[in-house]
Amino acid sequence: MLLKDIFGAAKLAVGVIVVGTVPQCYWRPMSRVVGRWKIALTPAKTRRIADQVRAVAGDRLALDPKKVALELAALGAAGVLLKVHHYRALDPRIRVIGRDHIDAALERGRGAILWGGTFVFANLIEPMALHQVGVPLHHLSNWNHGISESRIAVRWLNPLYAAAENRYLAERIVRTPGSFSALATLRKRLQENRVVGMRASDGARWVLDLPFLDGRFRLATGPVELAMMTGAVLLPMFAVANAADSYEVHVEAPIGIRIDGDRKRTVADAAAEYVARLEPYVVSYPGQWRGWGRPQVRARDVEDEQTISVVPGSEFHD
Repeated sequence: MLLKDIFGAAKLAVGVIVVGTVPQCYWRPMSRVVGRWKIALTPAKTRRIADQVRAVAGDRLALDPKKVALELAALGAAGVLLKVHHYRALDPRIRVIGRDHIDAALERGRGAILWGGTFVFANLIEPMALHQVGVPLHHLSNWNHGISESRIAVRWLNPLYAAAENRYLAERIVRTPGSFSALATLRKRLQENRVVGMRASDGARWVLDLPFLDGRFRLATGPVELAMMTGAVLLPMFAVANAADSYEVHVEAPIGIRIDGDRKRTVADAAAEYVARLEPYVVSYPGQWRGWGRPQVRARDVEDEQTISVVPGSEFHD
């Protein structure tokens, strides 16, 4: 983890220098230069991402698979600048689409679960957008959220990384291995008719393996099970960037959850509906989706059918 920690600290340090000395209009061009540099230094990773994009997305994308890898690297650098800039009262243009779904959920009195996608700017833009429209967000994070899970990172670097997000969160609920306190807190917040946020990940002991575009997608079902447990409304949420310094947070209509019938089938159907909602955003904004290159996504094997199966997950992956 030492090299990862050093690299992460260096990114934050460079971000501070750039934000303090370079006009904001030059940040995106600089990020593209950094992106080209990153993919040039990691050709194997770039090929792996491009191959995965090609295998999973097929001919659905308007963007070349190699350019997807480039944009992902460039926007990752832009995201660091965005987080560093929050110390200077950052106020980007953000449009929240679907706020009425949150209001309707809270009128039911059992809280709302926002199931967020893993897009580049999501961790900061989602709480910032909800803060701007007066919706306090209680967000679930893993204990290692940030640069890495080393002792140095957890103690010193990760708090710096997460500071920008914390400014706009009502509460960060931290999930740690072997503890159920985070689940208890989530249930309590929903009983208080609050809004909680959870990320779409494979961070669980067992996950569902679902059809996704032309490939497969592994998804933890915690948000579905929490909604079934508490009666909260489950709302998909996707945060994307349009033009420079312009963002949209889409809160979609509730995912239907049956209260009767087979529990496993209900969970699987809700997870499949989430993936169906996610697909158009991945197709429209492929260079902003962090799923590429991760084990959570894979090409379909010859023996794979259009079925949903239960597989081992990667617990506490953030």
